[in-house]
Amino acid sequence: MIGTLLDITERKREENRLATAATHDSLTGLANRRYFSNELEYAIRVSRESGKPIGVCLCDIDRFKQVNDTHGHTAGDEVIQAFARWLSEGVRRGDLAARWGGDEFCILFPATSAESDGLSVERIRQKLASLRFSAPGGSLFGVTGSFGIAELDAGMSSEDLMESADRSLYAAKQRGRNCLMLSQGNQEADVTTPAHEMHC
Repeated sequence: MIGTLLDITERKREENRLATAATHDSLTGLANRRYFSNELEYAIRVSRESGKPIGVCLCDIDRFKQVNDTHGHTAGDEVIQAFARWLSEGVRRGDLAARWGGDEFCILFPATSAESDGLSVERIRQKLASLRFSAPGGSLFGVTGSFGIAELDAGMSSEDLMESADRSLYAAKQRGRNCLMLSQGNQEADVTTPAHEMHC
């Protein structure tokens, strides 16, 4: 009887591990790209039925290759894990943060306005800029992130929405990095809080 119970417990544990591996990123514990894409499709269907807005943020770590080249991949992994933690802690319970790939992440904001999304993301951007990481040898270094937000418009597909967020992210890079750009129609607006007004 005891042997049977142990066998069932181990099998259930392995099933749970495999289920988690299929939907979550192993390094950060965030949702993975496939799971995020499925949830985004569902959120778009709900949005069209309810009329409530949804938004998407794409973001990445500025000059991340330089972090790896200068401080090593272990330090790079620590930066990615810290960024993932602040994404998880900086969004609401109903939002979904995911690792899109490499040092790129995304957030799904269901039933909120782009302005509200921007406030959440701006807090994350400020927090990331305030963090310090240990390099081999004991020195400290900091990183920043660039962020682009887009809101679902009528007739948009999930691919359209992600492309709009990607354009906003690219605009943030072009503007000098460490900022937040919001897609408004066919244009992007900088909604970054000025440094002298930052409250981390």
